Amino acid sequence: RQAWEVDIPRVPLEVLYGTTLIQWLTEHGVTLRLLQGVERLTVEQGTVTRVRLRDGAEATASDYILAVPH
Repeated sequence: RQAWEVDIPRVPLEVLYGTTLIQWLTEHGVTLRLLQGVERLTVEQGTVTRVRLRDGAEATASDYILAVPH
């Protein structure tokens, strides 16, 4: 019944999705690599096991979130 309702933030989006969120994620053990180009994803048995960045560094994790511009 309330699916039509839209919430409007009372704070700037930077507060919701910027430094505050980054700080919270970091405090909870999340490693963020912002503005990093990905060269290659290594997939084994249908699962991403490694990420190679454009600068040659490699990262492994239990979970990955890759975001790209729309």
